[in-house]
Amino acid sequence: MFSRLANRLLDVARAFRFGLVGISTTLTYLGVVNLVAVPVGPLSPFHAHLIGLCCSIGLSYAGHHAFTFARKGRHRVYFRRFAIITAALFLLSSAIAFACDHYLHLPAAIISVLITVLYPCGSYFAHSVWTFAEERGSRSAPLPP
Repeated sequence: MFSRLANRLLDVARAFRFGLVGISTTLTYLGVVNLVAVPVGPLSPFHAHLIGLCCSIGLSYAGHHAFTFARKGRHRVYFRRFAIITAALFLLSSAIAFACDHYLHLPAAIISVLITVLYPCGSYFAHSVWTFAEERGSRSAPLPP
C-alpha cells in the first residue's frame, strides 16, 4: 500500500507534466486578466481576476485530466473531486496567508513564496492520491469511462 502511494507520488514524468500544466494555467490566468482588465480591457481588476481564475481552473482540470494523469471520461467523478480539492486548497492557502500576515507579521513577499510552494505540493499530492486516483481493485488501469 505505502509503496504504491510512494510510486504514484514519486513519478517524475507525472510531476513534470503536472508542472507544465501548472505553468500553462498560470500564464493563462495572467494573460486573461491583463487582456480584459482596465486599461486594456473594459473590466475592473477584480472582475478580470474572476474571469482569469475561471479560465485557469478550467484549463487546469482539462490539462491534469487528459495530460498529467491521462484519464478518459468520468468527468462527473473527476471534476467533482477536482472542485473539492481546489476549494479546500483555496481555503487552506488563504488561512495560511491570513495567519502569516496577522499573527506572524510576515511580509507579502515571504507569504507569496510560501503559498507558491505549498499550494502546488498540496495540489499534486491530493490529485495523485484522490482526485485522479486509480480504483482500489485496479493495479494499473484508470477508472473506466
